[in-house]
Amino acid sequence: VDTFPRPVRVVENVWIPLSDGCQLAARVWLPQDAESRPVPGILEFIPYRKRDHTRLRDEPIHHYIAGHGYAALRVDVRGSGDSDGLMADEYQHREQDDALEVIAWIASRPWCDGNVGMTGISWGGFNSLQVAARMYCSGRIYGWRFALGVPLRTIPGNLLNSLATAGAAS
Repeated sequence: VDTFPRPVRVVENVWIPLSDGCQLAARVWLPQDAESRPVPGILEFIPYRKRDHTRLRDEPIHHYIAGHGYAALRVDVRGSGDSDGLMADEYQHREQDDALEVIAWIASRPWCDGNVGMTGISWGGFNSLQVAARMYCSGRIYGWRFALGVPLRTIPGNLLNSLATAGAAS
């Protein structure tokens, strides 16, 4: 698929500042008109280096999401890829704290309408659920999809229809 309802622009490297001074590296796909027509954000937060082997997988998925009216962000977790800091272990409380700060940062961007969801498989699925469990109250978090490749809930239609329905219902 190479034709989308909305043209997409890609920002190769964006630095997301955290409260402790660490900066996380992100690649961002946006509808070109998102500054004038803000969109929901969808975060994928994983340690697999956004400029490495996952790039081939990321490009079509995140471009598709942005082409259908969402901001798609692929962020390297602390201590991985281009991000600052050290990663102590898998699924640490610090990682969840970072994800919450990233979500707040996304929600505050002029191109975001304040709605932010997470997506991912394997690591990204697990940390999405961990962040959801933290009940972050300064924004709506919706659209969790998979952990270990197993659907966590029945999603009618495709992911984008599900997110649009969830966003409209809130």
